[in-house]
Amino acid sequence: MLPIEHIDLEHVENIITLHDINIDLYRHKTGILALTIPLEAPPGISCFAIEPTVLKWFVTNRITLQELFEYSPSLFIEIREQDATRLYMRFDIDIRLKYGDLFFGELQARQQNTNNTLS
Repeated sequence: MLPIEHIDLEHVENIITLHDINIDLYRHKTGILALTIPLEAPPGISCFAIEPTVLKWFVTNRITLQELFEYSPSLFIEIREQDATRLYMRFDIDIRLKYGDLFFGELQARQQNTNNTLS
C-alpha cells in the first residue's frame, strides 16, 4: 500500500482526546481511512492506513491500540515531529504508540476522568 500523506487527509472525527494524546480519524483523498496517533517511540505523530473492520475491533475492545497499529495495511508510516516529516518502512523500526497497551474502553475511561476533573 502506498504511504498515507497527512497533506491529503480530510478530518472525519476525533476518537479520543486526553491531555497528552489525540487519536483522530481521517479519510485520505483515495477513500482509505487513516489514523493519526502520538508515539511513545520514536517521538512524533504517526499517520497510517486502517481497515474499517480493524477499527471496529478496536472500538469494541477486542484489540489494543498497539494491535490496531500492527493490523495496519500500511507498509510505510509517516511520522511528523515538529517541523520535520519522515517516511519509514513500518518493519524497519520499532514503533510504539502512546498508550498502546490500552483498549478503547480504557482510553474512554481516562478521557471521562479527565473531563470530570476539568468540570
